[in-house]
Amino acid sequence: MPNWCENYLRLEVPTKRDADIIEAVLNENEEVYEEFRKDYIPKGCGGMPFWGEQPMGLLGYLMPEPDYTEGDKKLAEDGINHTFPDWYSWRTSNWGTKWEVSVEHWERDNNDDGSVTFNFNFDSAWGPPTGVYDHVSQKEGWSVYATYVEGGMCFGGYYEDGNDNSFELGSRNNTDAPSWWVDDYSWYYDQQEEWEQEEDADSVRRGEMTHDAFIEKWSAEIYWGWQDHMKKDEVKNVQ
Repeated sequence: MPNWCENYLRLEVPTKRDADIIEAVLNENEEVYEEFRKDYIPKGCGGMPFWGEQPMGLLGYLMPEPDYTEGDKKLAEDGINHTFPDWYSWRTSNWGTKWEVSVEHWERDNNDDGSVTFNFNFDSAWGPPTGVYDHVSQKEGWSVYATYVEGGMCFGGYYEDGNDNSFELGSRNNTDAPSWWVDDYSWYYDQQEEWEQEEDADSVRRGEMTHDAFIEKWSAEIYWGWQDHMKKDEVKNVQ
């Protein structure tokens, strides 16, 4: 199983129609999606992928995949081993992640100028889909802003104006991340500090760290919160 990267994406599209198509994808509404696709094709759009056997995903719509069976078809036709990417290679090279995402939460806001803003939260495998962001950012009238954190590999970042800014997470007071990003992802640092405090409390319980050293490192207030944990072995010995 992969490490999961947690993502926030703010996507602005120029028209209500663009937004309605995305909403059909999010709601897995093939009928509505196909009606839009039929309407686009005569106008020369050519950019809406077929729905396929599986429901269309957000990444698959924003940056359509190639027909992976095309190479097999040509091999059968002319005996030449044409080079076509497998799905894993294409997705990791182009999307930046190996799997389609399942959007956990999304909101839609219709703006006064006719544009529409979506806010998404989703997880992606191993890293953020920055390749999709690059692709979408090149479309006229489309805007992408995103933040992400991958705690397993200890990196995070933000994407803005076609630029990906990635950094090592480090600790709350020792990181390359900008202060606003640290504030937005304070829960990550809270979690890391709690794990470290538990390790130090175990060290105190085993006599490998003094109570004073724990207080000096974390404060008296935090020390009192871990006192029962530190006394756990003592209680067992008494019983």
